[in-house]
Amino acid sequence: MLQVVVGYLTTDTGTTSTSWSSTGIDATITPSATSSKIMILASVPVESATSARLGAFSLYRGASTNLGGSTYGFGTFSSTGGTTRDSFALNYLDTPATTSATTYAVFFYSISSGYNIKVCGGSSRASIILLEIAG
Repeated sequence: MLQVVVGYLTTDTGTTSTSWSSTGIDATITPSATSSKIMILASVPVESATSARLGAFSLYRGASTNLGGSTYGFGTFSSTGGTTRDSFALNYLDTPATTSATTYAVFFYSISSGYNIKVCGGSSRASIILLEIAG
């Protein structure tokens, strides 16, 4: 392991958008070689106050490269009734092939139009860890 970068978010952040947008959970790393791999580990607390509402979550490199599936990213969150709080992990091994500063971020959107999906509700804490691994 060549370096470790950690980012945190404690701000209650929500979206009703049906387009991918940043949660604010992000960190930036500058790989030491173009052959390096970056392991992204994200822990995301999620909340929805309305039953049967869905949100999708993904990891992005920069502001435009979705590392997950274009429709549902790395997975979805569903509330089951009333206020539902849960957390899940997003993990991915990336090969950015650069030595430039590279930002990784958790993005999300509301699958159910007009319904709010939140991260870091109830004073919870999100984290993202970037590990540079020699290639």
